[in-house]
Amino acid sequence: MKNSLLIFVFIAIWSLGFTQTWNKVIVPTSENLNDIEFPDGTTGVGYIGGDNGVLLKTVDGGQSWMNIDYAGIASSEFNPLRFLDLEFVSDEVGFTTFGHDVGWSLYKTIDGGLNWTEIIESAEIELSGFCYKNTIEVMDENHFFIGGRGCFMGPMIVEFNNGEWSLKDVETELFNSGEYVQDIKMHGDLGIASTSSSEFLRTTDGGQSWSSITSPILSPEDNLTDVIIINDTIMYGGLNNLGPSIYSFFESTDSGATWSQVLIEGDLIMYASWFTFEQTNNGVVHASATNDINDHYMHSSIDGVWSYELIDEKVLAVGSYGLNNAFGVGENGFVCFNGSNAGIIEQSIEAKVYPNPALDFITIEIDSQNETDVRVYDLLGDLVHQAPVKSNMTIDISQWKSGIYTLKLENTAHVLIKKFVKT
Repeated sequence: MKNSLLIFVFIAIWSLGFTQTWNKVIVPTSENLNDIEFPDGTTGVGYIGGDNGVLLKTVDGGQSWMNIDYAGIASSEFNPLRFLDLEFVSDEVGFTTFGHDVGWSLYKTIDGGLNWTEIIESAEIELSGFCYKNTIEVMDENHFFIGGRGCFMGPMIVEFNNGEWSLKDVETELFNSGEYVQDIKMHGDLGIASTSSSEFLRTTDGGQSWSSITSPILSPEDNLTDVIIINDTIMYGGLNNLGPSIYSFFESTDSGATWSQVLIEGDLIMYASWFTFEQTNNGVVHASATNDINDHYMHSSIDGVWSYELIDEKVLAVGSYGLNNAFGVGENGFVCFNGSNAGIIEQSIEAKVYPNPALDFITIEIDSQNETDVRVYDLLGDLVHQAPVKSNMTIDISQWKSGIYTLKLENTAHVLIKKFVKT
């Protein structure tokens, strides 16, 4: 009887771990995808950056993704060119680190990714040899930290704050190592960074100085990946497990001062590489892990209890918006969503858009007590029309190109997405 009960419990736990909650989303690329970003407060705009300069955009909460034909980022003889880290402060304004194997640069867009301008640091920072800009942590449009490394040096962190550049004091054991800052997260005056080796960097003075913190990595073949700050005391750190060590991931319960391997309630994949973490607005933590070349998993933690699910490809980044909409992106153009319907489906705006297809005009009939903003995007994600509406309106589309358009109706309480065809 006891053995039967144990078998039943094992089957129940196994089934819980492999409940199908992450579903594949079709996107127009098969390149490796390195980062995904939804601006804070967005109602449906998001971006994905990948290898060979691929940049994708959604305006409907991830229901559909389109390639952006952007300008301003120079081509290079070095390949592959890739988007490394994306950070957006609004639907239109964002930053990216972008580069290749021998140099990384920082760019900014103010028009939703259509045009990018390289941000050049001050002469003092340039003379310091800060050659490789790998990751960025943005507080607002005029205040951010950049992590990377110096030319033939080790990890470096630079701050830009309202027009002023400054090189931060980084206490590191990795001088002249070629190692770099992998990820940075800030939480008020507290901050934590990972390196491409085994060293954490920690700040308690708002990023002005960073101390070296030892990680629990056992093998010199392994290195840290993403970090995340859960609250004032708890942090998680991932790793690339290239050796034989029985890691899950790493946790700090004292604001990053010390770290240990996570052994907590629920199901966790061991002997694994842990690449990325994301916490949604309802407190759920999502993470990706791979413990074999063909075995890839998404983990989720609800109230500290972890479960996992087998997925098709290695996930390198997770992004979220709204209460609990989360997307994972990774190798070979893989995108997955934590539900059966991507996007902002919850809606209370009633509207009709006709005729559909349309040649010269479309009419919008809307039933709402609040003034509603109407935005229309083309297939490239460009905003082609914007206007307020309270009841009915007609839009002249006679000069628009033929194709599928996305119409977003938004007021202070709700959002509605509709599509129409211009013939």
